[in-house]
Amino acid sequence: MKREDPADVPFLPSLGQVYLVATVLFQPPDKKPRRPFVVVDAPLSLRGRIAVVARTTDTDVDGVRHDADPALSLDQDGVFALLKSVEAQEWTPRNVLLYGQLPPAVLQQVMRRWYE
Repeated sequence: MKREDPADVPFLPSLGQVYLVATVLFQPPDKKPRRPFVVVDAPLSLRGRIAVVARTTDTDVDGVRHDADPALSLDQDGVFALLKSVEAQEWTPRNVLLYGQLPPAVLQQVMRRWYE
């Protein structure tokens, strides 16, 4: 019996966590193979969808500004700018890398922007 590769086992993230995510999980395709995203909504089971907001270093786009944050491996200023979602089954260690927790004040701004 073949064992499942741990890199392919899906898991659920928590609100406000920032991940470097493989952009092939989203449509339309992204010009970068991986991009930072913050989790803004997670389902209660792996049958749902995870909502995330993409962070770009193009500071001219509309969104929530976010200064460089070395603690999150983000060495350039950026903007949380685009709401997307992904099937929870795709949220695996092979596809995502945890960078850390977004500061509460920034998360509150992101949440207000897309959910109020």
